[in-house]
Amino acid sequence: MSFTTKTLRSIALGFTRKSRSLHPILQFTTSSSTGESKSEKRVAMLPASLDSLGLKYLEADELRAQFDYYDANKNGEIDETEAIQLLVDAGMTQTGAEQAAQDLVCSITTKDSVVNWKDFKAAVDRAAEPVSAKVWPISASLLLNYSGQGVTWPILPILARSVGLGASELGIVTGASAFTRICANVPAAAAAEKIGRKPLLVMGPAVGSLGYLGYAMGGDTFGALVAASAMTGIGGAMTSVGSGLFLSDISTPLNRARTMSPLMTTALLGFAMGPAVGGFIAETYSLHAPFLVTATGMGLASLSALALLPETRRRELHKRVAKESTSQKVDGNNNKTSVPQMWKQLFRIQSMQGISAVAFMSGVLQGAGPVTTILFATETLNMSPGELGIMFCFQILAMSVMIQPATALSDRYRNTTCRSVLILPGLVVSAAILAVQPFSTTMWEFAGLGALRAICDAMFVMPNVTPFIMDTTTQEQRAQALAIRNMSQDVGILVGATSLGALSQFSSVPTAMFTAAGLQAVATLFFYNRTQGSRKKKDDAAKRE
Repeated sequence: MSFTTKTLRSIALGFTRKSRSLHPILQFTTSSSTGESKSEKRVAMLPASLDSLGLKYLEADELRAQFDYYDANKNGEIDETEAIQLLVDAGMTQTGAEQAAQDLVCSITTKDSVVNWKDFKAAVDRAAEPVSAKVWPISASLLLNYSGQGVTWPILPILARSVGLGASELGIVTGASAFTRICANVPAAAAAEKIGRKPLLVMGPAVGSLGYLGYAMGGDTFGALVAASAMTGIGGAMTSVGSGLFLSDISTPLNRARTMSPLMTTALLGFAMGPAVGGFIAETYSLHAPFLVTATGMGLASLSALALLPETRRRELHKRVAKESTSQKVDGNNNKTSVPQMWKQLFRIQSMQGISAVAFMSGVLQGAGPVTTILFATETLNMSPGELGIMFCFQILAMSVMIQPATALSDRYRNTTCRSVLILPGLVVSAAILAVQPFSTTMWEFAGLGALRAICDAMFVMPNVTPFIMDTTTQEQRAQALAIRNMSQDVGILVGATSLGALSQFSSVPTAMFTAAGLQAVATLFFYNRTQGSRKKKDDAAKRE
């Protein structure tokens, strides 16, 4: 191994300062030791002793404000004396900080005795790049949860038809879940900020399990199905809010899409495996049997969350991070902004308006799915429950394959402008396919178009929505911003399930499908106007000035 002069100097300092070796939590590496390059240039490393400051979770402007705070003499560099305060604020004693300050500077800097902004940011970025290992336990819990839900996804419309419910009544059953989610989203977000994320991830699947037991054993009346659906909605809201905030807590600006990918991947895998299993169980046993399987799966998800998941809410960003730059997060009395005030602030952001429209339309399509997809497939194309399950399985597996490269692409171009550009093609293709699907005359045409739409959605839309919201908002706003996303989607589900269900009953299923395509086109244009359109207006105004 080869060493630079500075490396030798740091080693010598370690032995000459009262025979003290480098502090064990302030180790650094050379590029040759990491195997990344044969260059002798040392790689800037962020010591573990600074983890409590949450530096890797900060946006670039907040990180710069943190650096400037510790640069007491404002010369653009942090020296050993200034590094002492950095270590003290990270939890080290004054004596320990004085002993470790020089080693801290040597571990970060590529310049003798001081840390400049470039080296400081490089060290933080290197620490922020890897995805946290905490994604694995929540992935296991969510996979159990979504696999259970996937089992019953194509079965509920068939069960409703078998007990004599019409399309509009099926829409009300589906809409009941969305309605209770709408009512539960804001209280769930507030609870997550107060009691933590883990309780919601434990209680959400447990409540959902009770709802699916209601489907299986509560009777086949219209009222019983509505009540069971409402119960699953409450559980779904708790799980969605808890998982979104859990992953938000452990993500950094450099890995947001990749950190959020387990939420999408587990849902896709669960709904890929579930429909085929549910179709087989329904054909082999009864239409009620898949709901018992779902209740069991969600119960196991609750137990796994209780046993495996850590609590992430108590991770706080350093309190001294540039109050001047983040003063908009609090009012003049240093009190947190109220929820109504925060929602008002968020809806003033044009990009939030655009992404909320995308989430709303996603909900409309989801709510209308039992009519525009399942009833069309079973009643117009005469597909069996097993064929329906295989179709959904194929589509979702195709989406699952696209998620990983799509999230890597999203993190590579990580800002609101680029992510909005990535979202637009998926929206355009979705609108076009929705307009063409009613003309399908065979199962293969219908399934192929659905698969193409699903792949485009997984490649362009799904990986970018939540990171786009996180890019747009501050740390204080994110819980409510994610609640707005959930609320928009759930309102869309309610509207899609009830209005398009009624339209299909009083007109026809293809009419409802064409209406869904038109609404998707409108949402696409609105998103373009609120993101790319508004940016172009600002650029033109700047040129005129």
